[in-house]
Amino acid sequence: MTTVRDLIAHLQQNYAPDDKIAAAIWQVDDVRWQARERSLTISDDHATEILERIDSNHDGCLGITWETIDFWLDQFEEVGGS
Repeated sequence: MTTVRDLIAHLQQNYAPDDKIAAAIWQVDDVRWQARERSLTISDDHATEILERIDSNHDGCLGITWETIDFWLDQFEEVGGS
């Protein structure tokens, strides 16, 4: 999974400091917040697993959206999450 350190290194190696970019950063708290919105309770470990799945299945076309997080929360629910 990408870490802040990895992302900073990538940005420094590939972009000039004044380049204009669009970026979204999602973290465990975002996944847990969305789970709460859906009346789900998940642990930090499960939220991290969801972020890892998003990161490893991300093809660059869809981005990371609330709908993407919802998809993985649905998968979590199907395997017995609470």
